[in-house]
Amino acid sequence: MNIFATWLTINRSCNLDCKWCYAQRIEKEYDMNFNVAKALVDISVNNGIKNFKLIGGEPTIYPHFFEILEYLMQLNVSITIVTNGIRLASVKFCQKIKNYNYPNLHFGISLKGSSDEDYLRDCGNKGYSKLIAGVKNCERYNLSYSLSYVLTHENINTLERFACNIKASGITKPIFMAYCNAVISEDKNDDFELQLKMDYDFSKKYESVSCILEDKLRIHQTFPLCMCEPSTYNKMLKKGQVNTTCHVHKRNGLIFDTDGSILLCNHLAGYGIGKYGVDFCDAKSFSLYWDSNYVVDLYKKFTTIPSVECQRCELVSKCGGGCFIQWFTQHFEDYKQFRDLQRVNDGGE
Repeated sequence: MNIFATWLTINRSCNLDCKWCYAQRIEKEYDMNFNVAKALVDISVNNGIKNFKLIGGEPTIYPHFFEILEYLMQLNVSITIVTNGIRLASVKFCQKIKNYNYPNLHFGISLKGSSDEDYLRDCGNKGYSKLIAGVKNCERYNLSYSLSYVLTHENINTLERFACNIKASGITKPIFMAYCNAVISEDKNDDFELQLKMDYDFSKKYESVSCILEDKLRIHQTFPLCMCEPSTYNKMLKKGQVNTTCHVHKRNGLIFDTDGSILLCNHLAGYGIGKYGVDFCDAKSFSLYWDSNYVVDLYKKFTTIPSVECQRCELVSKCGGGCFIQWFTQHFEDYKQFRDLQRVNDGGE
């Protein structure tokens, strides 16, 4: 079994309410049963998985947060907590984490804006100051952490201000950036803002932002590379600032939803493809289910590139046609028209 990590969605509760959250339509108060969480950990470990990522919601406010943390530590596995960082502003919380003295514990902190005002407007809470305090506490207590930034239609125009504020705060960690996707919901219509526009908006700011951050930035490029703004992509590629594809393309990552069901992707929350206690109950039955024709064929269908032109592109081996979630809300022809128009406006062919 070629799975490098398990993502455990231990809750849906959150102390923020981001406009772009992929789980907007999911019941916010739903938590993973602690016994189910332990069983899923055991299934993973018994199948050779040694890396775990706790996600939500906001995992640090899960009622059994420290219990699941301690359970994982007993198994001597690598643990990453994907968090908005607000809980880290608590000295008491950080001291408790520090007292575990566990070397394989890491915080992946996601930033959403550049000020308390940005956070209040887009996330419903003045969380920026608390976030910065949390990062400083990580430094103070020598807690391992990394930083990411969600690029959205709401915050991409203030990207330079974000970079300046981060630098002024004395934070020198590299920033890992990623574009958000449109929220998938049965209740939404097809009138989605073109996601590719974010890449071109980013390209206008790349030089100045990269300069401010002293080139300490990377981007997870989720668009088909042939559609991206070429000069920016090439510059970033030469500097090693671009990551493409994800575990879905290789079927080497495992995500469990709060009810114990398997998710192909976080953005498909609520659309499980198999469930603990129904389709599998232990390591052996999970392995059989994971390698069944049903699951293998599902992955093939979801990662099939929907455009013949994209399939023939010389860059497809690097990007896999982009994030498959994009194709639920976007259309290849719309991408092409937008790209071609931008290149004409920029004086290209």
